[in-house]
Amino acid sequence: ATVNRPDLQRTKCTMASTVVSKEATKLAFLVALVLLGVASFCRTKVQSPDSLDPRTLGQNHQRELIFGEDNLRVASFGSSSTWGANLENRFTAFPYLISPTVDNYALFAGGPNYPSVCLQTLIGEDKVYDVILLEYYLRAKEGLEALATRLRERFPEAVIIFIKISGPFHASRRESETSTEPAMTFEQWRHTVSTPNGQKNELIEALKSDTGYWFFPDHQEADVKINTAARKVGGYQVHLPQDETPKETLRHYMRFFDCAEKTHLNEIGHSLVANLTSAIAREHVKNQQETDQVNAGSRIGTWGLGDSCHLWMTTGACNLEYASNYKLVEYDPDAGKFALQLDGPGWINVQNPFDEPRTLYLSFIATSTIGKYPVMKAKFEGVNGHQEHLLEPYNAPDSHVVGVIRTLPVGVIPPNKAHTKIHFTPQSPGLLPFRLVGASFTNDIMTPREFNFGPMFNSGLM
Repeated sequence: ATVNRPDLQRTKCTMASTVVSKEATKLAFLVALVLLGVASFCRTKVQSPDSLDPRTLGQNHQRELIFGEDNLRVASFGSSSTWGANLENRFTAFPYLISPTVDNYALFAGGPNYPSVCLQTLIGEDKVYDVILLEYYLRAKEGLEALATRLRERFPEAVIIFIKISGPFHASRRESETSTEPAMTFEQWRHTVSTPNGQKNELIEALKSDTGYWFFPDHQEADVKINTAARKVGGYQVHLPQDETPKETLRHYMRFFDCAEKTHLNEIGHSLVANLTSAIAREHVKNQQETDQVNAGSRIGTWGLGDSCHLWMTTGACNLEYASNYKLVEYDPDAGKFALQLDGPGWINVQNPFDEPRTLYLSFIATSTIGKYPVMKAKFEGVNGHQEHLLEPYNAPDSHVVGVIRTLPVGVIPPNKAHTKIHFTPQSPGLLPFRLVGASFTNDIMTPREFNFGPMFNSGLM
């Protein structure tokens, strides 16, 4: 895409555990404030209307980029901000401002565990990437290092950039610096001062006159996890720039986030993140091309022990063989959620595609309401003989969340693509049939989280 735009200054970042320099962050603030007046530069032209189901949209949208013309091959992983939540047009999210060639693997309410376990399944065999973006901050402990390591092993030449997004939702307030009273979150403070309209400028003015002590709590564990992962894979780190005081930083951050709930970047915030990451990516690729003009960016490595994940809740694509009394249904049409309903005794067939025994994990819908779904016994002949496992469709008893995914190991399946029949028998009555939503083989190094493993919503790969 050809673009007419003023030159934008770019910040310099250092490798591994370093972050954007203080001088560069001040420059980034100036860039961002300029962008406040030229937000039209942030808009992307997409041929397909946003109202279409993401599953029907192709990946080759024509866009007007603001950060260059060259076609970097970008893979992005992260949360709903990386996906583009709350934007009028999600294709103005920062990955799409860097390049028109983007595979966006971000998930709503998702940490790095799922992609770290199922990376080969997600990406496939033919993709090659120049740039990999990892936007996980407070959930870095859920497998970020494992994800980054697998990506580096597969894509040895790609630049890997770790993005830490802190926003108003991270800020806290006390009456004074020495106060011992419990801290108030930004959201709590906001409701004490917000006018009926709750407009952003009104909140900024209220913050300007506020006399309390503002601070951003340390997240040492998350910082250590990101630093460790970045050093291990030779990655870069970027974060939103900080001002002289936490209060001034918060005031600036409010310009970068959606006004309604302060957790998702707005167009200005996405432009800032794209500006910070684009400079690193293009400099890395340029240096790589100068070093090896023939093979630069074309090498791929290994998937290691591999993975084979099959989760159909958001796609309805279940390729298992199963008993005739079991049905694949769209149980929540509004949200586009599917399940294989195990209505009574029956069976499914699974295949281990690897050359060695692998643990099978089954994913199913769980709730805090006992009796909504039946408890199921799963039994089969495995590597260690006859195996049985109870699948209890419950999450934490004090949780008010319904319809979460629970994933449990059920045993070790023989190798070499042998069919293994898993027999199911209800162990208790249920108001609704047992809902199975996934069957996965992992590498037995990275293992699925017990709750909310996999996509909860159909975010679509773009």
